[in-house]
Amino acid sequence: MLTRDIPESVTTHFLVATAEQVKVEAADLCGLLGENGWWGSHTAALAATARELLSSPLLLLSGEPAAWSGLAPVLDGIAGPDTELTRLRQADHHLVLTLDAPPAAQPLYAQASRYAARVLAERTGGVVADLRSGHVLPGGDLPGLERERFVLADDWVLVFMSADERGVRAETAGLARFGLPDLAARRVPLGRMLTAANILRALSYRLLAEHWRWLSDHPGGRTRQIAADQYAGAQDLWRFWGARPVSDGGVGVRLAPEGNLLVVGPPDDRPEETWWDDRDLEVIPPVTEVATEP
Repeated sequence: MLTRDIPESVTTHFLVATAEQVKVEAADLCGLLGENGWWGSHTAALAATARELLSSPLLLLSGEPAAWSGLAPVLDGIAGPDTELTRLRQADHHLVLTLDAPPAAQPLYAQASRYAARVLAERTGGVVADLRSGHVLPGGDLPGLERERFVLADDWVLVFMSADERGVRAETAGLARFGLPDLAARRVPLGRMLTAANILRALSYRLLAEHWRWLSDHPGGRTRQIAADQYAGAQDLWRFWGARPVSDGGVGVRLAPEGNLLVVGPPDDRPEETWWDDRDLEVIPPVTEVATEP
């Protein structure tokens, strides 16, 4: 078993980068969130929660010139489409929504805060960056980009890949906002990159569902046990995408702590050198994206 401390609160920053200086107060944003134009049937609860958060110390709105915000080093590591990254890095003004909330309040508080950031970007012509998971959010028309139904694949947990002489490294970004360690896989062969990504996605769903059950059963708990031996199921992967599971099966894995990460590897009775070549891994479906209804 792995012992993990549960943080009392987790801080998440949503940055709205604009081409011109914009002065917006929390009360102004509350007004925008109350306008009929944003009050779609599938975002009404998010808008109402965002207004409550903005009226509390949990969600703060600040703004200053980009040259003064101190975020330039952070933005150098942000991922996303080149066009959006250019807009982000050339912006003259930064509006930042800072959420500081306990893991048990998630995912609703994170959803509501991100919705507020998107409303703010829509009104100011800005681009939104999620600084907790390190990526630019896709643009488009509101309110369709945000939905009350929580789906991990809606840019809440991403898998990033990097390579060195030992192979590919896959790592999630986004689980930490919910009070869980992010996941990593090491020395992945090139031919197993998608399999590794989908194992991390399936585990993300399984671990987070278990995490929220534990938080519900242990209100105020600060330490919990996570089983080192886990199961990455095909059904978990479909649920990560918010889709109805259409296949079954899965693979056993073992988690090992490494700093703020949990490294995913084979069970103790399987050598890592040959595990990635095992045909049993093919039970994880090679899905890259699934379209679902709001």
